[in-house]
Amino acid sequence: MKELDILQRDPSTLAGIVRHGIIPCSPAKPTVGITIRALELFRTMKGRSPSLSKTSFTKSLCDIHKLPDSSTLLGQFTIAYDAYIEILERNRAAVLAVLKRDTPSWRLKNCCPACTYKLEGEPKMRFEMLFTMDGNNSLKRVLRRAAVTDLSEDGDDILAPRPLSERLDDRQPPGDYYLSREAVDKWSRDALDPFLREAEAAAVRSDNPCAGSWKSISDDLAAKMWGVYDETGVFLALCRHGFVLLILDMVRSGELSKYPLAMVEALLEAFGVGLGGGYDSPLGSKARELSYTSLIGIFHGRGHSRKCQVKNFARYVLGLGLEPLEEAEEFFSRSNALSGSTRYASRFHRQQDIVLYLQHIDRVERAASLSLLISHHSVWDHSDN
Repeated sequence: MKELDILQRDPSTLAGIVRHGIIPCSPAKPTVGITIRALELFRTMKGRSPSLSKTSFTKSLCDIHKLPDSSTLLGQFTIAYDAYIEILERNRAAVLAVLKRDTPSWRLKNCCPACTYKLEGEPKMRFEMLFTMDGNNSLKRVLRRAAVTDLSEDGDDILAPRPLSERLDDRQPPGDYYLSREAVDKWSRDALDPFLREAEAAAVRSDNPCAGSWKSISDDLAAKMWGVYDETGVFLALCRHGFVLLILDMVRSGELSKYPLAMVEALLEAFGVGLGGGYDSPLGSKARELSYTSLIGIFHGRGHSRKCQVKNFARYVLGLGLEPLEEAEEFFSRSNALSGSTRYASRFHRQQDIVLYLQHIDRVERAASLSLLISHHSVWDHSDN
């Protein structure tokens, strides 16, 4: 952080401040700014250590500069950090436009070199692409309500029904990882009620041994959770190599069928024929038309009957080999560390932190691990050496 005395020397104000390597904390007559080096340090460190919060980082800055902890510095740092991330995102979008990579779903269609790139003469496999889906409730966010209390006759404080006090912030997170709530809600039970009854009847007619027998969370526990949280977790899809395909928020609910349905619809539209997904929620006619196969990951087989396992369990399906379809479990074991810094954040800042973490994982860690995987599993002919 620096006092912006350079305003006295550079008449172009904000542009001059940025040229000096500082992001100002105010668009008009700023007096405080955060250096780009500090902002980039925080962004990089948070990618490696998701539990790092802005509060901890700003207090560390105060310690380094031998200054008392300032209650306003956190807000100033957040403003500068948001501006810095916006600058990075606009630069990235400009580069992608020049490279002709700004078409809808370009990142999704090219996210994993091993899954999405096809070679000339490459043999056709049963599954064009394997992916896994799962939900996790660690990345919940507390629903902000006004602190309103009533005083009872005996002097005890009784919490009255409190109105929501969510700050209006309709900014969108960087990148294109997130599915919108509108895209998800069109698959809700209310929107699909006639179709849902027909699908349930079809499941009964097909003698599906697992139809209607699975629940991810009890109604009582879910009801208590919904009263405290807005987003109750995330639901995401990853390819078999761990690259994140899409993510969405679970909103005031447990793991409902609308989440995988919306996810599968988006993936079918992007990739087309030959998908195999580690989840068991079909999408009707489009899934049949594009030869979509619902599969069960090896960690979830015990929740299904033997008849269902023989048909859909990863160990028994031709074309899967040793693929477990459980990349989500590994991902969640690391992403859970984000929860401490996102639990009380705004909706935008929670999504921003999640997307920046996904970008770091895909660009830095997954790319390197994929290279090692390919090199370790390649078969080389050394007969001529």
